[in-house]
Amino acid sequence: MNDLSNAQSVTTCIRRDLTLEQANHLGLVLSAAHITYHPVVYQDRWSLWVREQDCTEADLALYHYELENEDHPDQTPPVGGTPWGRTQRSWAGIWAALFLGVCHICVTSSGKTAGIVRAYNASAEAILTGDLYRTATALLLHADWGHLISNMVGIALFGTVVCLRLGYGLGFFAILTTAMAGNGLNALVYQAGHHSIGASTAVFSALGIAGMMRAVMRWRHPEERKWAWLPPAAALALLAFLGAGLKTDILAHFWGLLCGLAAGLLLERMIHNPLKICLQNICLALIAVVLAGSWITGLS
Repeated sequence: MNDLSNAQSVTTCIRRDLTLEQANHLGLVLSAAHITYHPVVYQDRWSLWVREQDCTEADLALYHYELENEDHPDQTPPVGGTPWGRTQRSWAGIWAALFLGVCHICVTSSGKTAGIVRAYNASAEAILTGDLYRTATALLLHADWGHLISNMVGIALFGTVVCLRLGYGLGFFAILTTAMAGNGLNALVYQAGHHSIGASTAVFSALGIAGMMRAVMRWRHPEERKWAWLPPAAALALLAFLGAGLKTDILAHFWGLLCGLAAGLLLERMIHNPLKICLQNICLALIAVVLAGSWITGLS
């Protein structure tokens, strides 16, 4: 075992507050995965440190070990965010999809569907004259059940993938803000005479975030670097295949994807450890504030 001075060449702590036995066990797991690590001791408690570029791979290796030994209560994975493949937050996309369904039912059962759509759709002219709330509210409106179900499936799939990496709060806050940015850019392009509704911009934002994060993760490993272009390319292929049909706003899908790619690059470079659950809940509260505030603003 080493002391604090040995960790100066590494940048990320992946486990802390361990006993000596726990540190030894987890260290063996990292060694078996050919990951260089440094144990650090402070007041008889141990932590494990790895190079920044090995953080995701190390966390995933430890997670699989802990999952197989989950009868040991001290060996719990960090909460609030997950590396690729972890299923701890896999319900996040499902909840978001159900939320879209509830919004659609509320709108269609109100008896004022046409008026609501007029007041809250992504009208390019209205957005450019100050009704920025429409970039958010339009995401919750759908033309029919077919339109809704396709977006529910998309957000359940791609939203979950994003949240597996970023956590349920930060993940959907990133999806919401990039989708709003996509609707705003779409308005800038059309200027006037264009109206759109639907969560498909958010679906492609999630796809872009997931694709770019995966690309950056591959880029960090020299042996996978030559394949780093594949995830963004797959996202663009899905845009061409799924986002360019009849009665679809291809430009909104494109801008959502582009904003998602940019956000994925930024987040993957900035976020090296999962956010704590309290911060995830703050992000979730911000989502509620943005959505509720947007709908209330539309009433005035």
